[in-house]
Amino acid sequence: MSEPFDLVVLGGGIVGVWTALRAHARGLRVAVVEIGPRALSEQRAAQPPLRFRHRENFGATRARNQVLTGNSAFWGGALVRNPASELAGVLGDEASSPMVARIEGRYPEVERQLGIEAPGTTPRVEELDRVEAAVLPGRRRGLWSAYAQRGEARDERLADFPESRIVGLAASGGRVESVTVEGPGGRAEISGRRFLLSMGAVDSNLFAQRFVAAHLPEGVRVEIGRRLHDHWSLPIAKVRWRNGTVLSDLFPPKFARGGIVGRRLAFAQGFFHFVADFDALPPFDRVKSFLSARQRSESVFTLAGKAIACFGRPVLMASAGFHYLRRRELRVPDGAEISLVLDFESDAAPENAIAWEGDGAVLDWDVRPGDAARFVSALSVHGPGLRATLNREGLDFEWLVPENAVGAESYLRAHAVDAYHLGGGLQARAGEGPGGTVAGGAIRGLENVQVCGTAAFARPGPANPVLTLLAMAEDWLGRVSAG
Repeated sequence: MSEPFDLVVLGGGIVGVWTALRAHARGLRVAVVEIGPRALSEQRAAQPPLRFRHRENFGATRARNQVLTGNSAFWGGALVRNPASELAGVLGDEASSPMVARIEGRYPEVERQLGIEAPGTTPRVEELDRVEAAVLPGRRRGLWSAYAQRGEARDERLADFPESRIVGLAASGGRVESVTVEGPGGRAEISGRRFLLSMGAVDSNLFAQRFVAAHLPEGVRVEIGRRLHDHWSLPIAKVRWRNGTVLSDLFPPKFARGGIVGRRLAFAQGFFHFVADFDALPPFDRVKSFLSARQRSESVFTLAGKAIACFGRPVLMASAGFHYLRRRELRVPDGAEISLVLDFESDAAPENAIAWEGDGAVLDWDVRPGDAARFVSALSVHGPGLRATLNREGLDFEWLVPENAVGAESYLRAHAVDAYHLGGGLQARAGEGPGGTVAGGAIRGLENVQVCGTAAFARPGPANPVLTLLAMAEDWLGRVSAG
C-alpha cells in the first residue's frame, strides 16, 4: 500500500470529478475510484443489477451511468439555487444553522466556476415565484470532458482508478483507513486520510449497507436505504402556444446568464413550467440529432451527414437564427402544442426503500398516499389561478386533471414519472430514534467519511440537486483546506 492520498473520492461522476479537480487545485493528493470504464463508448450495464418491486424509477436505471465523469456527457445543468428555507429542509437542518448559511454562500462561487451569472429577481405570477434554471451549453461542460480525455496519463497528485469495484473497507478508531478495489490489474488497497462518497443514491445506499452498516448503532443501521425520495413530473394541461403574452417571459427558453435559461413558477414543494418536445420540433430535431452524435463521439462522416441535414431546411433554420438574434431565445411558432407540467417533491415514505438481494438489489418505489395528497393540494391551491391566467391571455388549452380528488389521484398514478433525482436513504429517521446515517454531511461513527450526494438529502427540495451538491463540495473542501 502506497502513501495515503489526502482524499479518496468514491464515485467518479459529476460531483466526484468536480471535487477531485477542485481538491487537486488546492494542492491535495487525490484518487478517484470509479466502477465504470474511462470511455463512454465502453460503458456497460450498471452493477449490481437492479429490479423493482412495484413501479420503475427511471432515473435509477437510465441515469445510473457508471462511467468516469458519470452523467456529464448528457447533463446540461438545470442549475437552480435552493432558497435558505428549502435548503434547510433538504439538508435536514434548521434554517438558522451555520451549515445552511455556508452552503448558500457557496452558490455564487460554483456559478462563477461554471461561467453562469447569478440569477436576477423577477415578479411573481398568481402568487408563484418566478425561478430561473440555467443550462450549460455543450462547449461549457469542458471541466468534465477534459478530465475524461486525460487517457492513461497519470498525474502523481491526481490518480483515477476506473473499472474498479470496491470489495473491502478497513476502519479503525472511528476512521476509514483504506478501501480495497478489484480492477483490471487485480486487487489493490487505496489508503487515504479522507474519503468522499459521491456515488448516486442507488450505489451510495448499497455501499453503506455493505461496508458502513457494521460501524453504526443498530437503530441507525436498519434505516439505511429507507425513505427514498424524488420529484414526480406530469403534464396537467395542453396549451396552444401564442407568442407575445405575459407568459412569454416564462417560455420558450432564453439565452442569458452565460447559458440557456428556463423559467418556472415555484411554490414550496414544486414548480410549474412549460415544456415543448424540441426533439420533434423542426428545426431543433435535426440539431439535437447532430449534438447527440457529437456527445457520443461518432465518426466524422456521421457528424458531417447530420450537420448537412441541419441545413436541409434553410427557411426554418434562417427563421430560427433570426429569432435567436432578435429575441435571444429559442423559436416556438404560434400554434405549437406545448405542455404545462407540474413537478413536485415526492413523499420520503419509509416504504420507498432499496436493499441488497443476492447479487443484485431491489428498489421498492411507487406513488404513495402522501404523494397523492401533495398533488391534489398543489392543484387546488394554484390550479384556479393558472387557468385564469391562460384564459386571460387568450390561450387555447385543455386541462387534463379531473377536478375530484379520486380522479386526480388516478391521473397521477397513470401519468407521473420520476424526474431522475432519486435521493435519501442516508438521512432516514425512525420516529424519535437516533437519526440518520449522515449528520452534517459526515457519516456517523466514521469521522473522515463525507457524503456529497442526494443520498444524504432529507428531502429532494424544489430544485435540481446538482448546484446544491457542488456547493456542498465547495463548502467541505473549504473547511478541509482551512484545517
